[in-house]
Amino acid sequence: MLLKWWLLGSLLWSFGGNGQNSSGTTDDLGARAIREFRNNDWISAERDLRELLKRDPSNIYSNMYLAQSLFRQQRFSEAATFFQKTRDLQKAGKECGFRRCE
Repeated sequence: MLLKWWLLGSLLWSFGGNGQNSSGTTDDLGARAIREFRNNDWISAERDLRELLKRDPSNIYSNMYLAQSLFRQQRFSEAATFFQKTRDLQKAGKECGFRRCE
C-alpha cells in the first residue's frame, strides 16, 4: 500500500512545475521548499511546505511535496494523508504551481 502512494507521489512529482515564479513571497517560499526537498533536507522542506499549505490548503504541489517529505522521513501514515489529498485535488482538476490555484 505504501509503495502505491510513493509511486503516485513520484509520478505527480515528475510532472510538477519547478515552483518558481517572479511574484511574491509565497513563490519564494515555494522555491526554497523545492530546493530543500531536492537537497534531501526533509525537515526544512516539511516546515516550509506546511507554511505554504496554511496559505493555500488546496495547492496540489505543496500537498504532494509534503507527502514525499514525510515519506522520506518514514512517517508513512502522515504521508498517506497528503498523498490522498493530492490525488483528490488532481481528480478535482486542480493544476497549479506554488502560486495559488486559479
